[in-house]
Amino acid sequence: MVMKYKWVPSSRDIVYLTSEKKLTVLNVESNSTYVDLSNVEDYMTAQNKILIIQTVVGEKHLNLSIFDAEKKKTYLAEFPVNLKIQQVRVFDFAFDIYYVIAVDDSSNACLWSPTNKQFGFVRKACYHASVNVKTESSFYINRQVEHVR
Repeated sequence: MVMKYKWVPSSRDIVYLTSEKKLTVLNVESNSTYVDLSNVEDYMTAQNKILIIQTVVGEKHLNLSIFDAEKKKTYLAEFPVNLKIQQVRVFDFAFDIYYVIAVDDSSNACLWSPTNKQFGFVRKACYHASVNVKTESSFYINRQVEHVR
């Protein structure tokens, strides 16, 4: 049963997640499947990029990867080895830069973006997240002032 689906902007692709935690990215024109993954908790889209949130079998943290619908490639999002991501709150793509706000096992909500290595993420800013899941992130990505010094 399909639990969530979405058109991928600027493409002929749809992404959907089933109740069995299987994620598929399908091109509706050619009926080609580009991604077919299991153990997927959720996904988020930003422009024609898809953040795939997967559980690690036998672990309580999440792994993240990014599917680029334009290039039809999936990339592993690399975070520090000791980081145990528990939740992803925001995924955005602006100025050719990925932004992720993730909560770790110590309840720290941090803004992450890549270094010079395209998918190697580093922490930019953090705050201690409350236990209440309804709390919204206090980070705001302003596209008008990005890269202003």
